[in-house]
Amino acid sequence: MAAFRAQLGTTFNLRAPAGGSLDLKLIAVDDLGPAITQPVARGESFNCHFRPAGAATLPQDIYRMNHAVLGTFSIFVVPQTAPDPATGAALPPEYVASFNRV
Repeated sequence: MAAFRAQLGTTFNLRAPAGGSLDLKLIAVDDLGPAITQPVARGESFNCHFRPAGAATLPQDIYRMNHAVLGTFSIFVVPQTAPDPATGAALPPEYVASFNRV
């Protein structure tokens, strides 16, 4: 989690399986607590939230992601949308990746 938190605000490049790519900015890293709590707490569980640079949308899937510091890795990404609380208009999607390290 610390490695991702250190990269808040930086750009990750997500490569679509059918070709093309999408730049995503890491906007938040949420600590979800230990991955295992019994018999003792250990591991880590966290979510990374990404926002696309433009209005492009992608379905949930496993993508190749590249980052200048963290390197290249495969990641399961799920789009999340929510209405603007002030206007009710649809906001651009965020993409969330969940990590559970035991």
